[in-house]
Amino acid sequence: MGLADEACFESADVAPSSEQRIVTNQRIAIAIRLLATIAPERRAILIMTDMVEIPVREIARSLGLNESTASSRLRLAREDYRAAVKRLRPERSSARSGPACSCYRSSPSPPRAPPPRRLPSAPPSSRRTRPRPRSA
Repeated sequence: MGLADEACFESADVAPSSEQRIVTNQRIAIAIRLLATIAPERRAILIMTDMVEIPVREIARSLGLNESTASSRLRLAREDYRAAVKRLRPERSSARSGPACSCYRSSPSPPRAPPPRRLPSAPPSSRRTRPRPRSA
């Protein structure tokens, strides 16, 4: 059976499972919610560059902006999106750490003992020295 034989590909089910569709829909809903937190002039440039793959130069020209202004708005939009994701993570982790999940959390580790302190060495004048042998 070679690659040219199409019969081996006909029986393969390439449709996503219902679980995969649910996860995809949830991710899309979260992304839309996060994008809604970004200022519209930044959000538009972010969507055009990262989702529609339009170069920043073309976006700037079509919006009547300087290219550096469009680049700056894109950078700020990405920072805003990352910040929104960080704000979302604690919210989602607190929802998972409810009483039903407490058995899966690891117990807090005991505090570490501080490292042993080294005693300062004595000054050279107070050190013991061996007596010198007497010469006869």
